[in-house]
Amino acid sequence: MADQLPVIYGRSNTRAISLIIQAKTVCWWSHIGSPTPGRTVLEAVGGIGVVETPWHDFLNRYDQVITGWIYCRDLAEAYRFMYDKKGALYDKKAIKGILIGRAWDDLAAWHCSELIGGATHIWPLAGISQIWPKHLLKLTHDIKRIK
Repeated sequence: MADQLPVIYGRSNTRAISLIIQAKTVCWWSHIGSPTPGRTVLEAVGGIGVVETPWHDFLNRYDQVITGWIYCRDLAEAYRFMYDKKGALYDKKAIKGILIGRAWDDLAAWHCSELIGGATHIWPLAGISQIWPKHLLKLTHDIKRIK
């Protein structure tokens, strides 16, 4: 039986990059991370890379937030995958890819959806380019509005 990875989505109504991502990907949500049992969020943040953010900092960054669950092969393996990526670069090619509507593939760098998609092991790592929050949202269940 598959495990379930907790996920958290964010939407900003004022931050330019969030608005651009929402428009270009035709999705209400522009960002996704994964809450941890320690009240932090594992996420890939633009211009920074893969980080572990305090829960309240994530909530303060977004105007609207929902949580839910995505099936994954193994929860411990999913968290190990994300923790192993901490400190990795942000996938700047992803923003360019979103803007021009083309795929990208830099397995040494990560954007938010690639990190979560890779952690679930639903897609092969070589196939996670051009995954956006809207693709993961289709797999998310038990959604609850937090903010």
